[in-house]
Amino acid sequence: MPVVIDTDFGGDPDDAVALVYALRSRELDVRAVITSDEYKTNHRARLVQQWLKAAGYHIPVFSGHDLGNKNLFLLDDLIEGNEDVLSIFQGDELKKILTNLAADNGRYVSIGGLSNLSYLHVLFPKLWSSIQTTIMGGAVHYHRPGAIEHNIGLDVQSARTIFKSGKKNRWVVSDHTFVPELSVDATHRLYSYFAGNEDFFHMLVRTNMDRFFRTCYPDSRMHDPLTISALFLPTVIFSTQRMIMSATGEFVTAPTATLVEISASANYDCFWADIDAKLFLSPAQKSTGNYSKQKNG
Repeated sequence: MPVVIDTDFGGDPDDAVALVYALRSRELDVRAVITSDEYKTNHRARLVQQWLKAAGYHIPVFSGHDLGNKNLFLLDDLIEGNEDVLSIFQGDELKKILTNLAADNGRYVSIGGLSNLSYLHVLFPKLWSSIQTTIMGGAVHYHRPGAIEHNIGLDVQSARTIFKSGKKNRWVVSDHTFVPELSVDATHRLYSYFAGNEDFFHMLVRTNMDRFFRTCYPDSRMHDPLTISALFLPTVIFSTQRMIMSATGEFVTAPTATLVEISASANYDCFWADIDAKLFLSPAQKSTGNYSKQKNG
């Protein structure tokens, strides 16, 4: 399955894990990576490009919208040189990639803010009737009442534009991702996998985890890898509901609203089994504990 991944790589390490997982999944053909919530115009994109090339991946990387945020890019010192990157605002390369994505029944996966996707909907309006988009973002019952889910909160207006577009969008909401079953900290086997490899590709992910755990939160929830898995596994069950997105980014049930496809439950055992298989964890590293198989919405 061809995919384009839109990510705010370099903050919460679940983005980096999601990219590793996508690259390790033979079911997926990663055609391009687009960076959202950019830092200093293109630093996220430069780092992703450097990181991919170090592991032998030659995948086009495009810098996207810079929203002016300065507090969640943790890896600026790892960028080497001043190599140019592509931009969603220049040239025809991205149009060619998205046109082929539409022709090949591909998927656009948004695991960051929705500014880029909103912009591309305006720029290439005819393509989106043929491209299914899977979005990690939003909540029906957010874990912090009164707050806005992170990806939606980065650009609420763009999120509402996409929500109202009526295009082929699937939403993996945080009701099924901000859960203990997806928690990874420095004692988790997934951390051990990246800590046990010293090449730059793995070291960057481990460093991302270390800095996030030290400066932000003691763990990371694997929102984005679960979203990637839903492209080719029954790890997320979706349902169609009539909902609106409020001015503050909340998903609200409304009987006369547009039909929206959102996550209804998740199978965490299936997800972790595939993570283990794709990252070649040894039997000794695999969990012997039981995960709750489903989280119902």
